Amino acid sequence: MITEGIIPVNEDIYLSVVESRDKDRFVLYLNDQGISRNTLTIPFPYTERDAQFFIELTKEKEKLFGKPVNWAIRNKQDELIGGVGHFLHNGATGDRDEIGYWLGRPYWNKGIMTEVIRKFTDYLFDAYPFLRLEANIFAYNPASGRALEKAGYERQGYLVKHYLKNNEYLDAISYVKVRPQ
Repeated sequence: MITEGIIPVNEDIYLSVVESRDKDRFVLYLNDQGISRNTLTIPFPYTERDAQFFIELTKEKEKLFGKPVNWAIRNKQDELIGGVGHFLHNGATGDRDEIGYWLGRPYWNKGIMTEVIRKFTDYLFDAYPFLRLEANIFAYNPASGRALEKAGYERQGYLVKHYLKNNEYLDAISYVKVRPQ
């Protein structure tokens, strides 16, 4: 359930809107070559300028669509520890969308992302008319695929040379969750 820009995940984790105060935490966690390697658009090194650009872009998208598109993953100390969002490739009234996510390295392998994906997916199916949600991961990142599978996504296919990152074509694996009937 979402209340005033908050999506509870569990007693220790919740989602909320991205704020200007998050800039230092974005730089702290995203200036990590491992996170950059596993995401399509997060650069390395990640600078304050990158964080400011993303925060401003997030605010613009929220104004455009009338609700947040990118969310901060926060711990119970109200600190940003990651992010999750969706792209609205087909607009807010489309029948499908794609999600993306990242988590600061100290929080890896704790089951957090699986719970975040599950709750965020429920939120998207409640808030939008989407029939299906998609998530594409790089083929060399099976941990991300396991998080998606545990959250109820099904592997759909292998996408050969699907993404161009750093002048290299990368294979991806497509995962899908269809709206429960």
